Amino acid sequence: MAERYDRIVVGAGILGLSHALAALRAGERVGVIEREPKAIGATVRNFGMVWPVGMRPGEDRRRALRSREIWLDLGREAGVDVRPDGSLHVARHDDEWAVLEEFVSDDRCDGLDCTLLSPEAAHRTHAGLRRDGLVGVMHSASELAVEPRTAADRIARWLEAQGVAFVRSLAAVRCEAGTVSLADGQQLHADRVVVCSGADLRVLFPEVYQRLPVELCKLQMLRLSAPAWRAGAHVAGGLTLRHYPAFEQCPSLKAVKARYAREHPFYDEHGIHVMSAQRGDGTLVVGDSHAYGQGATPFDREDVNAAIVAYLGQMLDIDSSSVVDRWHGVYARRTDGKTVLRCEPTPGVTVVNCVGGAGMTLGPAIAEETIAAECGAFNGKQPA
Repeated sequence: MAERYDRIVVGAGILGLSHALAALRAGERVGVIEREPKAIGATVRNFGMVWPVGMRPGEDRRRALRSREIWLDLGREAGVDVRPDGSLHVARHDDEWAVLEEFVSDDRCDGLDCTLLSPEAAHRTHAGLRRDGLVGVMHSASELAVEPRTAADRIARWLEAQGVAFVRSLAAVRCEAGTVSLADGQQLHADRVVVCSGADLRVLFPEVYQRLPVELCKLQMLRLSAPAWRAGAHVAGGLTLRHYPAFEQCPSLKAVKARYAREHPFYDEHGIHVMSAQRGDGTLVVGDSHAYGQGATPFDREDVNAAIVAYLGQMLDIDSSSVVDRWHGVYARRTDGKTVLRCEPTPGVTVVNCVGGAGMTLGPAIAEETIAAECGAFNGKQPA
């Protein structure tokens, strides 16, 4: 790896790789530093969902749809396994169905292609759905399925083939204006540095995270063996309506939240909302729970995993499936409701982090914004 670049990106998770991609497309000479041999954090420990339907209308919805376009480009150019599977929101209670009706009838689904399906229509078109207790389903065509365990590697290899240089298995321990110092004493130089350090909030610019409303979140997930069917879409349920900001202005959501708090306090206690993504091999990635701050211990709870699987079993026929593997991931998020942390703690160095669980959904577009703004400033022009 040479010693001089237009831009160095610290971190080769999806947010870092997205910044490297955007910088490459802006004509920059790019270097990437990754402390591990390859991405092992939240980038590979997720559903692989690009999820516009869950994003708040406005800026974040536009970001999600732009990221969708970038992912489809990466499927064509970099060989990333990307499928336009769409999503299903399954309603098993009248209050959940009311939320979905409100979402589709108002401007909350602006930019999306959402359709309400009767139980009969949903069961005809999407295998695996339980018919018992099904009130209705909302189908959205906007969501993508990305294979999370292979996507980052394929993007990195493609970036290397385009001339992006990588340093792997070596941590960046200091970033100053124009210089990145590595753990072995090397120094690399660049006009600009972008730091995308994920859940590591202690090595580079810890003072940024100490003064801002930021916390870590641990989530538990599982993978189930392949059933005999393919749902043909990601699947979410009533619990998920409580989790994503897209639904927060639906009047009936208050009743949904109150019912779950009254009838199932365990879900609220452990931040459980249940979704399923079917991988290319047919296995089901299932999750998840959310433990914040001091609750984010390294020890997983089997009662949480059991609750997740049991809830999914109410929506999908998983009687023949068994647990293949289980894991937990950790990501950083803002606690003030804002989408991303982006700041310049020292001249020439930008920290971009804390996109929560929406890295795949928002990361590519956020990276384009970062590079466009900085290229405009660097060239003495305002970005388009």
